[in-house]
Amino acid sequence: MPYAHPITEMMKSKLPTAPLLSSYKGDELVKIMLIEDTNADVLLTKKSLEETGISFTLECIKRGDDALAQLQSKTLFQTHLQPDLIMLDLEIPGMDGFEVLAELGRMPASIRAIPIVILTAHRNFEYIRTTYPLCVLLYSNKPCNPDELKKVLLCIRKCNADIARAMH
Repeated sequence: MPYAHPITEMMKSKLPTAPLLSSYKGDELVKIMLIEDTNADVLLTKKSLEETGISFTLECIKRGDDALAQLQSKTLFQTHLQPDLIMLDLEIPGMDGFEVLAELGRMPASIRAIPIVILTAHRNFEYIRTTYPLCVLLYSNKPCNPDELKKVLLCIRKCNADIARAMH
């Protein structure tokens, strides 16, 4: 049975179906890996994230294979640096977003459990949802809706705080 991250269960009932940057406001940072090749879309995503009012770090990677390699190295050597959220464009050079999702599904449970936000111009969300049943929390057309992102980030932050409390 696939590992279900606690955030995934929280979010299912609360969301509609649809270079390292930082925004620190004095609260818990949400670590985000953005896999996006278009500079304009990176800027729009960063703006949407800033509009949520939630502190974050944003690691931008342009290619899917580079992102997977980075995730694997963080799992082996620096687990505490793993992202809390992956934001994935489906149309990226080399290994596209669909291939990235398929590879994520074959990775260790600690990586498969990282929540994902799909960023896309595609309108066929049902196809995406049924083909890749990972921890996809949100399917968003570009640019992202800040209100939807805020719900995702708040749930991730709460879940991280609950896990940290349980470990102490």
